[in-house]
Amino acid sequence: MPKKSGKFGGGCRVFKNWRYRWLVEGWPCTACEDGSKILLLTVSILNDTVPNLEDLHDGLTIGQETAAIDLKAPPTLMISSSPPSRRSAALWSTRLQCSHADCQHDNPADQSCCQQCGRPLTYRYLWTVGRSEGIDPSQVSPQGRYRAVSPRLWLDTQPAAAPDLPQPWPDEALPYLHLFPHRLHVPVLFGFGWHAGQRLMLLENVPVDADGKLLPAIAPSFAAASPTRQVYWLWQMLDLWAPLRDDGVAASLLMPDNLRVEGWRVRLRELIPDRLHPGGQPSLADLADGWRGWLSAMQIQVAEPVRSLCDQMQQPDANTPEGLRAIALQLNELLLGQSTQLSLKLSVAGDTTAGPQRAHNEDACYPPAQRSAQTSLTWLQSPPDLLSGLGIVCDGIGGHAGGEVASQMAVRSLIMQLRALLYEVAEETVVLSPDVVMQQLEAIARVVNNLIATQNDSQNRHARQRMGTTLTLALHLPQRLNGGTAQELYLLNVGDSRAYWITPQRCQLLTVDDDLASREVRLGRATYAEARKLPNASALTQAVGTHEGDRLYPTVQRFIIDEDGVLLLCSDGLSDHDWVEALGTETTQLLFDDRLTLEQTVQTWLEHANQRNGRDNASVVVMRCQVAAQAPKLFDPMGAEWAIATSMPQPAPDADTELSQASRALLFDDTLDEPVRPRSRPADNRWTTVLLLGVTLLTLGAAGLQIWRQMNANPIPRLWPSAPVSEPADSIDP
Repeated sequence: MPKKSGKFGGGCRVFKNWRYRWLVEGWPCTACEDGSKILLLTVSILNDTVPNLEDLHDGLTIGQETAAIDLKAPPTLMISSSPPSRRSAALWSTRLQCSHADCQHDNPADQSCCQQCGRPLTYRYLWTVGRSEGIDPSQVSPQGRYRAVSPRLWLDTQPAAAPDLPQPWPDEALPYLHLFPHRLHVPVLFGFGWHAGQRLMLLENVPVDADGKLLPAIAPSFAAASPTRQVYWLWQMLDLWAPLRDDGVAASLLMPDNLRVEGWRVRLRELIPDRLHPGGQPSLADLADGWRGWLSAMQIQVAEPVRSLCDQMQQPDANTPEGLRAIALQLNELLLGQSTQLSLKLSVAGDTTAGPQRAHNEDACYPPAQRSAQTSLTWLQSPPDLLSGLGIVCDGIGGHAGGEVASQMAVRSLIMQLRALLYEVAEETVVLSPDVVMQQLEAIARVVNNLIATQNDSQNRHARQRMGTTLTLALHLPQRLNGGTAQELYLLNVGDSRAYWITPQRCQLLTVDDDLASREVRLGRATYAEARKLPNASALTQAVGTHEGDRLYPTVQRFIIDEDGVLLLCSDGLSDHDWVEALGTETTQLLFDDRLTLEQTVQTWLEHANQRNGRDNASVVVMRCQVAAQAPKLFDPMGAEWAIATSMPQPAPDADTELSQASRALLFDDTLDEPVRPRSRPADNRWTTVLLLGVTLLTLGAAGLQIWRQMNANPIPRLWPSAPVSEPADSIDP
């Protein structure tokens, strides 16, 4: 396509040639905070219609090619062949370098994938933070590789290049490194910039959307949020309090403008040192003061309990470990109580592939392709199989003669352990706190670890010969509360298999890899961008089975499902090179639109793994969550009786896939002894007695009714009409 250049004066000038009609006009850009004019160029092929510049600016003009440059820049026009982007118009003339070292092609900043290699482009938006005093980042203009989206938000146009990093680290940088495991909520240190001899800190993983716009602040978002989400936001803040306080940045939770929300998730714009807090060392009383300011926007169901909780946070003993735990337990019970008002339909499917270049498959998953599960998870409609809310992905290590044994041993053992845990949860009469459930899941992971470690010891396997496996596990825990089911989801991960939460609007990585790069960041030795370039950055620091259980430290997280979405579990055969982030919303949109079934979605992801990575095995488990609010139902004795009868543990399924001959030779026996359950109780027979008594009474009643009918051939007329059956007042959904 030809390029056109020339002098640009005021007003509108039109240039024509035999095929193209050019329209050039200065246009004020409302997306830019400084109000500078942006030069818009429209090319209408074989069309004399002048497009609407307002529509063009908003990215609504379809079928035409657009570009823009800042009027302050040299007048060189660059034309994009893609539809107009909704990113800031200040970036339309920006060139973005491919982040892959073997490509680094310059692309227009409205592309999703590199025009040369086809791999996803990295849009790294950086938030700038000045030192504690003496500098105003809003007065700084980025130079060289960075382009300003707004005064404090910059786009890195050379994502493959290393950032500037001082040695030793300044004190203000260390909390970002230590809190890297909390990057779901906390930004990540990227590098540093300089201005007038002063240092600027550059943060990535900041709360901006795909177009580089800050996410909404939490305070104005409260009024439109559901009661469950309102309490969920508070719970996340309280859960972050202890780790942020330990690193001296708890003040980050006390500035409403610093708190941003992305759907269910609370995110911090930056970390604020406690020494900058005007009241001295922050306390839970300060956090309570912030919550009180939001009470007027809270739903009536939760406003009063939160007010009472704020009163408790004002007490002197609230800042002790015991006081914080007591507050957390009360907030958790309020959160679970609100989540019981949601009805969850959960569908799970999974599959695994050896890939185009591997002869053996060392991955394993649950459910396998032939056992996908779909059910409505409520107390009165309890599924016969307690594991219908379970997904597992394991990526074996140690070669096909060991890796596939370890991964399948892990899946089979986990199924037995988790079935026992779920049966015990069904018997509990009190709500288990997240801490208790996390401890149970950690104990289960260590039991499985020791089974594989014992197998290694019996085979005299040492060092790299020891077989092991990564593990990512998702479990819906249907705890009963007030006649409803709490919508809790627990994630456990060891190694580099991952979990993503995907909606039509976003794709969120939920887990942190146990690899060398992540460890270097947590220890304060390097930024994540720097650590990923180490030669052995992807080497695992943890795996199930390679060491004894007391050296295994699984990461366990608890989430509340309060929105429709898809939970994707996968091994690194799919997640390598950030393909899930690039394709997540596009691929799952077909599922949301019912253009693909759950099983077809799994196969689509496996095809992506084979075509775009292809050098490794790949496993995928897709868990679709569909949430709807519902009023509590009346107790149904027959439904409850059926649920209890069908919730008994079932025999463990057979191995998901057949082991190779070399792998089967590693096992002395084709069966696994059932591991000892972490907590066990004798079964209670009182329900059997009640059931037999009920059947006897029904039988006697039916016989008596038949005798009475025979004795009274003429029916007696009814003297009153039938009254309609209505639910009690307290069961009406507010």
